[in-house]
Amino acid sequence: MLAIHATDALVQKYQELLRREWNRAFPDEVLALLWSTLAGTRWPTLGLPRGLFDPASTEELPADSLRALIRRIDQGTRYLDLSDLPALPETYLPPPRPARLVRQALRLANYLTIQGVTALAGNVGFFQDLQALAFQAALHVALPKIRESHPAEHALLLHALLLFPLEYFNRDPAHYCYLVAAIHGYLGAEQQRLRYLQASFRFTPREDHSYLTKAQELWSELLDQRQDAEAERFLFALHSSALPAQQEEVREMVLEALQHTRANSRS
Repeated sequence: MLAIHATDALVQKYQELLRREWNRAFPDEVLALLWSTLAGTRWPTLGLPRGLFDPASTEELPADSLRALIRRIDQGTRYLDLSDLPALPETYLPPPRPARLVRQALRLANYLTIQGVTALAGNVGFFQDLQALAFQAALHVALPKIRESHPAEHALLLHALLLFPLEYFNRDPAHYCYLVAAIHGYLGAEQQRLRYLQASFRFTPREDHSYLTKAQELWSELLDQRQDAEAERFLFALHSSALPAQQEEVREMVLEALQHTRANSRS
């Protein structure tokens, strides 16, 4: 069992990462934050490979632990249908001296799926928030860096990303659909991305703080896919259903839509 600790300083660092523009250092910063929540863990008694958790570790990554990681990810994603998902490596041996990006990808995959190998105790909610941040770090920074140069680790991390949203499947279906939409977006599956964005929006209550954010993203995706008529119908329906406090922001979206329509008609 891993005991999760969350100090005020760690929570503040997490909030800073949320607000800041994500750059190439983002994955390493998230991994360092995840590692900090495990302070005081007695690794020898757990039988877990410290090298797959500690971002500063340069010790050899044990092949048996990596095979176990691949096995649990493979078992979890075997029956999940996702277009253009690269196959996991049938056999995997880490390079004798893994590159920094390889270690980074393996650690992200490990943290994203750790609930499959051990129980968590303590401030589990904060740890899950950090996992969600690791999801974004992997999707937007780590994966594009290794797509061509390290295909085995790219496939492994992508499969781990597909597993992570299942943590939200029952308790927050809107967020589950939103995360899956992001994966489809990375894979270039535009219709699937749109379908999951629509589902995410439908699952989100009007009172939720992310309601208009999801509406904006769905509307933008409709425009990107040149479904202008559908985008217009969506905005009119949104204007009718939005809460009074949301009407001003919806009106701004409608005005932006009119400008978009006029610009297209002139081109």
